[in-house]
Amino acid sequence: MSKSNRPGTPILNQNRINKTGTTTISSITNEDIMAAILSVQTFQTEQFDELRNSIKSLTSDIIALKSENSVLRSELVSLKAKVGDLESNTTKHRYENTVVQMKSNERSRCNHNILVFGITESTVDNGVQRALDDKVNLTNLLSNLSLQLSSNVKLIRLGSNSAKKPRPLKVCFHSKKEVDDLLSSYVNALHNGFQIPINFRLSKDRTSLECDILRAAYTELNQRREAGELNIKVSFINGVPSVVKFNPKNRVRPNNINQHPTI
Repeated sequence: MSKSNRPGTPILNQNRINKTGTTTISSITNEDIMAAILSVQTFQTEQFDELRNSIKSLTSDIIALKSENSVLRSELVSLKAKVGDLESNTTKHRYENTVVQMKSNERSRCNHNILVFGITESTVDNGVQRALDDKVNLTNLLSNLSLQLSSNVKLIRLGSNSAKKPRPLKVCFHSKKEVDDLLSSYVNALHNGFQIPINFRLSKDRTSLECDILRAAYTELNQRREAGELNIKVSFINGVPSVVKFNPKNRVRPNNINQHPTI
């Protein structure tokens, strides 16, 4: 081995002239190169480890964010469902309140009316005259029962005038008390044995719901009779029409008081 290639010996000897004109000698040995390479490798390793740790940290953060995002999505879906339920319930309650109010208003209007059945209709063409004839006929019938009709009532025929039997007559009063007094006096007259024409009766005015319930009761009555069931009738229990059985031996019909119109 030559002297110049032995370890530790300079691999580069070069005379350089600096700016001042003096000569400098720069020598780089193998140890210097290896140390520089090792230093670079160590630095790169440290940088790689730091980068790898950063990537691991970022990966963990991403996983955590995905998990948190999934939880937030679930909570958002739950909140949307709750909001939808609240909106639906609000709409439902508003609708129910409106229906209740409408039924209450209808009941209030009906409380001022009486329905009269079995009064023969006038055949004159003039509508005003027909109304006057109805009022005269009703006044006379009530007089026979020792009942009096107010002078300021309004009379309206219900339904089509092509019906084979007289249409019901709605009598509109100014107060509920007038209605209650007349109906009470009418029932007392029947119980006291007053004779009344066949099919004539007074009844309180009914709301649409009450008419539906009454109609359903009579439908059930007819179906059960057609099926062969005997001794049944429509009776009002706590104000609600229901089909009930009765003992024919104890059944009394004073002056058709137990007759109920089919509405």
